[in-house]
Formats: sequence, structure tokens, C-alpha cells
Amino acid sequence: MSTGKESNIINPKITLPNGDSAWISVMPKGRHEYNGQVLNFGIIKDITLLKRTTLALKKTEHFYHSIVDLSPDVIAVIDTEGQILEINQKAIELFGTKKTGREKSANIFEVITPEFHEKTRKDMQKILQPGVLEDAEYQISGPNGVIFWGSVSARLIPSSEDETAKYILLLIRNIAKRKAKEEQLSNLAALDDLTGLLNRRGFNLAAEQEIKHAFRKQEGMVLLFFDIDDFKAINDKFGHAEGDSAIKEATRALRSIFRESDIVARWGGDEFVVLALDVPEGRVSSLMLRLDRLLRTKYSTPNTQKYKISFSLGTAYYDPHAPVSLGELEAIADTMMYKNKQLKKL
Repeated sequence: MSTGKESNIINPKITLPNGDSAWISVMPKGRHEYNGQVLNFGIIKDITLLKRTTLALKKTEHFYHSIVDLSPDVIAVIDTEGQILEINQKAIELFGTKKTGREKSANIFEVITPEFHEKTRKDMQKILQPGVLEDAEYQISGPNGVIFWGSVSARLIPSSEDETAKYILLLIRNIAKRKAKEEQLSNLAALDDLTGLLNRRGFNLAAEQEIKHAFRKQEGMVLLFFDIDDFKAINDKFGHAEGDSAIKEATRALRSIFRESDIVARWGGDEFVVLALDVPEGRVSSLMLRLDRLLRTKYSTPNTQKYKISFSLGTAYYDPHAPVSLGELEAIADTMMYKNKQLKKL
């Protein structure tokens, strides 16, 4: 007869006679007395294949978790409302966010800067349709309030637990260095090597923004085109090195006369252009008198008397009540400058 209750199942590892390892499942069923001895009996199953499969799965899961945590990019899983369900180690470092489980979630909108929230919402809707997003760029807020650029790729993934649920797998790459390099290259592309002033491209980019601002504020501006007089003669007589010196002296003169807020640029060769901000049309003549006085007293190389620096000038006034394009202003000022230069030759 039975003398005890069934105990819990145990899964011991055993060594087979040939030296191989195996796992068995032992399910005790009870005890019996037989000839004065207590005998235990139960059901024994070979679970070696199941155990090896389970261990392999755990090893694979650990392997992939290690890969994810060692990734130099942020890997995260969010739901369609932006709740962060899982993140890797890089996300913790980059976002300053504690690793979350499903029981307590942060939100992706806490990481993306407010200026990009609307873009994020629109992109999340796009992900739900084709199921993919490639290299979208956002500004992201780090743990110390540091803002950096991130490139985001995303995939829609189904839930293994709920067929109706959908999640989004995110891969976020920190592209701060790339953006800084792009900005550096952009600045270099907008600057003149010799003078450090904006070049024509840089001037046009800056001036377009100022024209929009002037129109909103209803403020006047003056565009001035300068051409160094007899520059070719300076180059021909004294050489290109002296011509470069003349360009630099002209640059210093213009920077001395105009405010830091004004946009001073080298248009090309011996030509310069200035957008003087918030300047009444009648004030241009006083600015030119100051420039002429400065050139005569300081930038005419009195020690060597090799040459003097002077400009031919053309101007165009931007009237916010009768606005014109930047191209039209430039054409007016350039035409006037050319006419004034021709008059000096008569």
C-alpha cells in the first residue's frame, strides 16, 4: 500500500554508461512496502532533447541580448503611442533613461525635442502604413539637457502575445559629429578664403533671411555694391601679393565703418557687397563720407605711397512698403556702381 504523498518533479542531469550526459524527468508517484522494505516508484522520462533545446534557446537569447547591449546605436521598442517598452544599454547612456520593462514605460516624446514632436507624430503614422522608416533626422535631448542630432530608422513588428498589437523597433544613431562636420563644411563653403568675409553664396543665404525679417518688421535696408578703383593696375604694377593686401585693407575699412549686425561680403574679385540693416535711405551719404575719410587717412598706404584705396559705389534701398526681391536689389546696386565707375574715367 501507499505510504507517502507524491513529491515535486525533479529534472536531474545524469551520466550515461558511455560517458555522455543526459537529463531525465522524475515524477514520484508514491511508496509501497514490500517484504518489509519501502519502495519508491514513479515515472521517468528522457528529456535530454527538450533540455538541450531550452539551454540552446537561453544561450541564443543571452547572445542576442549581449549583441543588442553592445551595439553603438540606440535600439528601442515602442508602442504606437510612443511608450518605450524596451531599450538597450546605449539608450540608457544616451538618453539618461533607466532600462524599462513593460510594467513602467517612458515615452519617446520625452527624448525628442519639442520642435520635432509634430514630425515624430507624422513619421509614426507613416510607419504604420508601409511599416518602415529610413534615416529620419531629429534633435534629441540627452540626460544633461545636451541637444544632439539622431538618425532614426524604424520597422513595424507584430506582437508575439497579441495579434492585434503592433510595436515599432527603433534604431537611433548619434550623428552629432556628422552634423557638426556638415555645418563646418557649409560655413567653409560660405566664406571667402582671403578675407574671412562671407562669399557670394553666404551673402545671399544671409540676406534672404534679413529681407524676410525686414518685411515683417517693416524696416528699411540699404544694399551697397563696392568696387575697388584701379585694382587691375595695382595687380599689374605691384603683383598679386600686393593686390591681396589691397583686398584685405579694403575689407578692414568696410568692417570698420559698418556694424557687426550688417552683412559684409566679398562678392568676387575686387567687388564687395554690404547689406546695411535698419538704415534710412538718407543715411547712406553720411556712411560714405565716413568711409572716404577713413580711406584717405588710414588705408592709403602713406608710408610707401604705392597706391591709394578708393571705391566706386552703387546702392539700392529696400522699402518694405514696396518690396522687391534680393536679385532685383543686387541688379540695381550693381548697375549704379558700374555707372559711377564709368563716370570716374571721364
